[in-house]
Amino acid sequence: MNERSRNSIPLHLVAALLIVLLAGGGWMLWPENRRPSEAVSADALGGLLPQPRLDGAFITSQGCRECHAEQFASWHTTYHRTMTQPATPENVRADFDDVTLELRGYEFRLIREGNEYWVELPDLDYAHADLSVPLSDLAAPRVKRRIVMTTGSHHAQFIWMAPSTAGGLLRSVPFVYLFDDQRWIPIEDAVLGTAPVAGLNTWNADCIRCHSVGAIPSISPDLSRAETRVAELGISCEACHGPGAAHAERHRSGVAACRAHDQPDPTIVLPNHVDHRVSAQICGQCHSVFTYKGTRQHDLAAGYSYRAGGELTADRYIVQPLARETDPQAREVITEFFQDLAGGERSEFWDDGTPRISGREYNGLLESACYQRGTMSCVSCHSMHDSPPNDQLSAPGDSNQSCYQCHEDYRAKLIEHTHHLADSTGSACYNCHMPHTAYGQYVFSRTHRVDSPSVASDLAGRPNACILCHLDQTLPWVAKHLASWYGQAEPVLDEAQTSVSAAVMYALRGDACQRALIAWHARWEPARAVSGTSWLAPTIAQLLTDPYAAVRYQAMRSLKTLPGFEKLIYDYIAPADVRVARQKQAFQLWEQQGAAATDRRGAQWLLNADGTLMINRAQQLLEKRDDRPLRCVN
Repeated sequence: MNERSRNSIPLHLVAALLIVLLAGGGWMLWPENRRPSEAVSADALGGLLPQPRLDGAFITSQGCRECHAEQFASWHTTYHRTMTQPATPENVRADFDDVTLELRGYEFRLIREGNEYWVELPDLDYAHADLSVPLSDLAAPRVKRRIVMTTGSHHAQFIWMAPSTAGGLLRSVPFVYLFDDQRWIPIEDAVLGTAPVAGLNTWNADCIRCHSVGAIPSISPDLSRAETRVAELGISCEACHGPGAAHAERHRSGVAACRAHDQPDPTIVLPNHVDHRVSAQICGQCHSVFTYKGTRQHDLAAGYSYRAGGELTADRYIVQPLARETDPQAREVITEFFQDLAGGERSEFWDDGTPRISGREYNGLLESACYQRGTMSCVSCHSMHDSPPNDQLSAPGDSNQSCYQCHEDYRAKLIEHTHHLADSTGSACYNCHMPHTAYGQYVFSRTHRVDSPSVASDLAGRPNACILCHLDQTLPWVAKHLASWYGQAEPVLDEAQTSVSAAVMYALRGDACQRALIAWHARWEPARAVSGTSWLAPTIAQLLTDPYAAVRYQAMRSLKTLPGFEKLIYDYIAPADVRVARQKQAFQLWEQQGAAATDRRGAQWLLNADGTLMINRAQQLLEKRDDRPLRCVN
């Protein structure tokens, strides 16, 4: 509800209209003669959904719609709205056509019956089953549970089933449906990790924090029962503007008609009209990694105190690398957070402290000089009401104009600054200062730590922006250019860093996130345009047998975009022996194409003069692969 929306209809006319309507019909503005916060109905699902809050502070998006129809319509197209939804035919995109899914012997059968969705499965509550252990003799009856809710609407959809007893928790089926692939896969294969899932995810205790508004989990200490209430499912108006009941009452009573138009309205928050730090915190309530200051039992029982416009750190610690945390109490809590995470700090951050997982944009922003010394916030580039839904970039945000807001002097000297043609992707500010280095949901997103390309970031594990576009170049090549253009010192590099392209080095000896990162960039069009394509095939094919399913997925997607591999049959979650056989076929395809097919040759790309692969050299790099565990989850 930005300033444009507030003034689209004179406020005194809106207030007068409200007064007339209310005088004639009481609550006739609201559906079914009641406030929308009371009208959030779970009737269609037999009361199995989280119930509405009863405190009257929230009015839901339907209440906002009455006066802000234009903003409601623009928000309604976003993935924020559809993040959590009731499991109805309008909302379920996943395949329920009598699908049978299997995970280590546990069998899940998905069924649609009319407008209802069901799952048949072993009674895991009865058996106390650990899904990380293969099923042997599970002495448990099979049960049938109603699917009541979905989470996700952009790349994938998770499904939540009704509890076994009244007042239980909503738990997930351990599979996720991928829209692009039109298939179900185990949830554990959707994250960047190798550890099998031990149990079922719980919506009330985990996803509720960021996938609903005004949540009160109300979960018992033993995690067995819940009387969960929410203001609204999904991410709606009151997540960003604060509870709306006081705002609606103010305008309903006519008070707003008496105030000057240039005075702020204390009953509502406008993210683009507050201090940039306050504005960023509104998005940061979900787009960050944090841990609460209170006990987990308290948070799961009472809910979360932050409201838009408040102080985000009042109820939570924003998680950052321990080396940067100076508060002793925060260090203690964050240490425990990392101890519970496979891979520890490395699963959340690159070694230089930059988040390596998407959904942590606020953590990255906090590290940016544009935020620390300037006034950059999320709304500098993004808009909920004036942007396409995919990345929600405003018109200025999807161009250099976003940076020119503060760096106008670079407009006239763009080529001098970037050393690239003005209309090239190398002169797009965000490609150099916000490269795609954050993993989540099978894609890499832009880091929101705004900084400059530097080989020093590579020495801390984070591939720099230059080599993510110039995949065929080495780190010394990058270092020489950065030294010549910007006066950066040239660091000391090891033999592999100097002898092979950075992409080859990361793909073969890097950690799981680095390997996935290179595989993803192998199909990124700006990189393909300047780096060539076919020379990458044998390097990417090496990743078809990677220990991490997420790495194999990226390799599969990219390899099939390269010449001659379009029809390669490969399933990245097939049994290991099948994947090995398919990898051999990929190398055979490469050999059949011959030297004429490659657009690069030389030791820098591990290719002999005749185009064949330097097998021994590739093996040497593979033997030095960073196999330290990671579990990057978003």
